[in-house]
Parts: sequence; C-alpha cells; structure tokens
Amino acid sequence: MRYITRNCEELVKKLEKMYGAILITGPRRTGKTTFCKNHKQNLALLNFDDFTLRESVNTSPNNFFLENKLPLILDEIQRVPKIFLQIKYELDKTDKKGQVFMTGSQAFSLMKNISESLAGRIGIVTLLGLSQKEKYGIDFYDSFLPTNSYIKKCKDIHIDYDEIWQQILLGGMPELFENSEAIDRKLYWSNYISTYIERDVREISNIVDTTKFAKFISLLTAECGSLLNYANIANDLNLTVPTVEKYVSILEASHIIYLLKPYSNNLSKRLIKTPKVYFFDTGLICHLLHWNTIETLRDGAMAGRILENYVITEILKGYYNSGDNNPPLYYYRDKDKKEIDLIIEQDGTLYPIEIKKHADPRKDDTKNFSVLNKFANTKIGQGAIISFYDKVLHITDNVINVPIAYL
Repeated sequence: MRYITRNCEELVKKLEKMYGAILITGPRRTGKTTFCKNHKQNLALLNFDDFTLRESVNTSPNNFFLENKLPLILDEIQRVPKIFLQIKYELDKTDKKGQVFMTGSQAFSLMKNISESLAGRIGIVTLLGLSQKEKYGIDFYDSFLPTNSYIKKCKDIHIDYDEIWQQILLGGMPELFENSEAIDRKLYWSNYISTYIERDVREISNIVDTTKFAKFISLLTAECGSLLNYANIANDLNLTVPTVEKYVSILEASHIIYLLKPYSNNLSKRLIKTPKVYFFDTGLICHLLHWNTIETLRDGAMAGRILENYVITEILKGYYNSGDNNPPLYYYRDKDKKEIDLIIEQDGTLYPIEIKKHADPRKDDTKNFSVLNKFANTKIGQGAIISFYDKVLHITDNVINVPIAYL
C-alpha cells in the first residue's frame, strides 16, 4: 500500500526539535505506525503487541534501554505503563531532542502516564483519519477559515459532487481509502468496532455490558449533528444518566466522537448550553446506520446532518494537524431557535458558517448571522456558506459561498 503524506508532518518536524519525546495518538487504524515508519525510516521500531517484548519491559524497563539505544520508535506504548518513568530517566541523561517516537490509541491511560512522568518533555500529535486534503494530495496545510487569503490558495481545487458523497460513505481510514475495491467495507467496520470494544473499552473502563455499549454507539450515530440529550439516550437504553455521561466521555477520549460546544460570551442567558455530537469518521456512521450506497446516503432524511458532520470534522482535522487540539469551534443556538451551524473564533473575530446540502446558496441561508451583532465588543469576520456550488460566490458584501472541495 502506498504511503499517503500526512498533513501533520510539518507539526511533527517542529515538535521533534522542541521535545525529547513525541507521542502520536488517535483512534485505531488511522496510520500512526505507518506515519512513524515513514517519517523516521532510519529508526528501529519495537511493537509492544509482542508479548515477549512487553513482558521484558514490564519486568525490567532499565534493561530494555540497555539493549535498545535511543533514538527509537515505540509502538502501542500504552501496553507497557512501567516504561514511562524509565523514558523520563533516559531523556534526562541527554540534551538531544527527538529521541523517542511513541504511538498509542488509549487516550485515558496514555495521558495519565504522560502527565505523571513526561510533562514538559513530550510533544503530542493527534492523528485522525485521512482528511480530504490528504486524500487528494492537496499540499497546503492551513486550517480552514473563510478569508480571502485562504480561499486564494484553493482556487485550483475541484472535487466532483458524487466523489464527495463517496468519501463520506467510505470514511477516512487509510486502508479503506487505498483498497476500497479489495476490502469488504462491512466486515472492516464490524471488526473495527469489535476490536475497539474488546481491546480499548474493556481496558480503560470497568464496563461489563459491552453489548449495551455497542448499542449505545449505534444509537448515538443517529444523533450526529444533534444536541446531545443524555436523558433521552439513558431512557432509550435503560441506563442511568451518569452511565451515559461515562460512555460519552470514553468515546470522546478515544477520538471516536467530538462534542461541539455552543458559543457564549457569558452575557446571554437565552443561549442553549448543550453540546452537539459529531463522529470523527463518517464511514463509521454510515456502517452503523446501514447506508451502503451513495444513493441511500445522499437521498436519505439524514443527508443534511451527515454532510454537516463531514464538513465540521474536516475542519477539525485541519486544526489537529496543525497542533491545535482545542480548536476554537462553536455552534450557535438560542431559545428563539435561531441557529448558526458553525462559528470559528480567531484573534477575537467570529466567522459564522452555514453548511448546506444544496448547490444554490442564497442570502436567506445567512439570515441568522446578524444575531452575533448583539455581542458587544466582538468583531464579526467574513461569513460563509459551505455548499455543493463549485465556485466562490459573493452572497452579500460580507458573506461568500465556499465549495466543499476547499476544505
């Protein structure tokens, strides 16, 4: 399988000049090991899925580094928690940077061990599934912002309408993207879910009823792009609200879902304060909702919400790839039911964005942008409609249409 250049490459180059250790984390199967092997082709890679190797480290981490000299790539690092203090000791013996490259997919245990042992010595990169830019080899890495300078860099990009729906259906896993004809998509995602539940969920929590947890994931996919109502989900699955909150926190920490928080400047009491839920991989949503064709996906009742999910997570990938794991993204909704799909806050400026399935963007699509004017001392930047219309178009003096291909 050919290597697809990842947009976090520049971020990793910066971090390895700043820190002794680099951690590449993120969901399973997003290409963490492949990235490290290609980024550092001259380094030995040791995989702690190997039982013998794992046992030797857990028994004597000091001897491990006597036998394996830095720099190294250490794969599935969360499986050897005793190694973190020894890594700290090894890094403290040298001023050299970029000595240990680690991969791991269990955010709970990883972050606990890192905060206790490697704080200030490690740079962290979250590698998500392939972005649209990565799939099509688009070689600029700016995070999306509806500004003229960003748009100018996109002027030669074109992706067909059906092709975008195909990528939404397929999702962002590198194996599926590269071998979509050879790999059975249903089997791939079924095995992915089983592996995630059996290996990750059991190890990072005391969840006993994994069948109910699997049902919870399926139910949540039907809520993508909606306000996250813990009480309704608890009622549907006969669970307590605290249990649902725990399940959500597990999916969030595993980078399966993202909670988009509402915008608030702490002045308005009329704003909705519930987050919206999105899945980082639309392929997983389509599998769990049994959408197996472009037509089923594109023409279904949830098409608008799945497109919104795709757009928002594509924008998120741009921020994560540039090192911002807390992107300044929000939605707006007040008790008068006025909504804005997405707000990007940058340098004290708010950029309102609407996401539309149609290809005929209209001024009426932006009718709620004006609600932001009530926030005193807040600058409103150029707004955008992100749609299937394939050209940049000025809707008003301060709102443009941005083709989905420009993400």
